[in-house]
Amino acid sequence: MTRSTTSASNIFRREACPGSHAAEEQFPEEQESEYSAEGTTLHDLAANPEKDRSALNQEQRDVLKRAEDGAERILKAANASLKITDADQFEEGHEKEMWLRKSLNNLFPGHCDRWRYYPSKKALVIIDHKFGYITVEPAESNLQLRAYAVMGAAKWDCDTVLVAINQPRLPFDERLTIAEYNREAIGSAKEHLLSVWEGCHQKNAPRIAEDGYQCRYCKARLHCDAYRAKYEWLASIPKSQHEIFTDRLGQLTAEQFATVFDACQFAGQVFDAVKAEGRKRVEAGELPMFTLGKEVPDARITDAPKAFEILKIAGLPEDQILSDMKMSLGAIAERFRERDGLTIKDAKILTRNALADVITVTTKARTLTRNPDWKASAPAIENGSDAELFPK
Repeated sequence: MTRSTTSASNIFRREACPGSHAAEEQFPEEQESEYSAEGTTLHDLAANPEKDRSALNQEQRDVLKRAEDGAERILKAANASLKITDADQFEEGHEKEMWLRKSLNNLFPGHCDRWRYYPSKKALVIIDHKFGYITVEPAESNLQLRAYAVMGAAKWDCDTVLVAINQPRLPFDERLTIAEYNREAIGSAKEHLLSVWEGCHQKNAPRIAEDGYQCRYCKARLHCDAYRAKYEWLASIPKSQHEIFTDRLGQLTAEQFATVFDACQFAGQVFDAVKAEGRKRVEAGELPMFTLGKEVPDARITDAPKAFEILKIAGLPEDQILSDMKMSLGAIAERFRERDGLTIKDAKILTRNALADVITVTTKARTLTRNPDWKASAPAIENGSDAELFPK
C-alpha cells in the first residue's frame, strides 16, 4: 500500500500551507536523521517493554522510565475524570492504526502510541509520546491529537475521547497535557479536519510560508517559491550563488559544499551577537517585529567534585550522579522525587538546599522571538547585495 502523503502528524502543515500536500507528493520519503531514528527506537521500546534495552544509554533509559510514569499519571487522571471504578473493564494496546474517513473513503491515517477503551463508559483514552527536546502544541490545540480524537471515536463507540501528550524530556510540570472531546466536539473537530483536507486538495492550493514553522519538516521547502520568496532576501549574496542553497545538498560540488559549510559556520559564530543586539533594540523600542521572553533564573553547579560528594552522602547511586552531573539540576531533582515520592516542587527545594554551597544562580538572557502580530513585509535587497546589510 502506498504511504499517504498526508497523515495526522503533518495535518497542521496542510492547514498552514494547503499547497504543501501537492508539493510533497513529488518527493520520496527522506532518510531518517539521527534524532528521528532515536525517536523511532524509543517509540518501539515504549510499545514493547519486554524488548532488550541494553543498547540504550542511561539518559535514554531514564526517558523511557519517565514516559512510562507519565502514561500512568495520564491514566490516573483519566480514571478520575471519567469516574472509572474497579468494575469498569477495559481494552488497551499500542501502535494502533486509525483513519479519518469520509463516507466509505479513507482519507489519511494516524498511529496512536497507546490507547485504552472502557466499553461501559463509551470512553477512549489516547496517549501520544513525544521523545524530542522541543515543546509541541498542547493537547487542546494540537491538530494531530484532534485527528486522533476523531479517528478514535470512529474506530470505537465513544461518547468521550481523552487525548494526551507525554513529553518525558521536558521539566516535570510541563510534560503532560490532556484534552477532552465529547460527541459534539468530535463532530466539530471532524468538520474542521475535512475542511483542511478539502483545502489542500483544491487545484492550485496556495503555498504559504507565513511564519516558516510549517516549513521546517516539509520535503518540498527547498524547491518552494513561497519559501524562497519569504526568506531569500536574508541570503545577502548574488542570486547565482543563492541557488546553491536551494538545490539539494547532494548536487553540490565540493567547492559549493565548502561555501555552504563556511556560511553555516559563520552564522553560528555571530548568532549570539545578533541575539544580544536584538535584545538591546527591543528594550529600546526599535524592533517591534520581535518580543522578549520573561527573565528566568539559571542555576548551575560550579564545583562538580564537591557536588558529587554531597549527592553520594545524600544516598544517590554513583552511576546516576555521574549521568545527572552532565545534565541539569532539574534531573537531580527528578532523582530525589522518584526516590522519596516528593512533589517536583519539594524535590527542587531539596536539591537547591543540598547543593546551596556549590551552585550559582544568574539570570538567563531573555529569549528573542518573532512577534506573530507583526505583519510588515521584509525589506527588499536589490540584487542580493550585502552592502545594505553591512554598510561600511
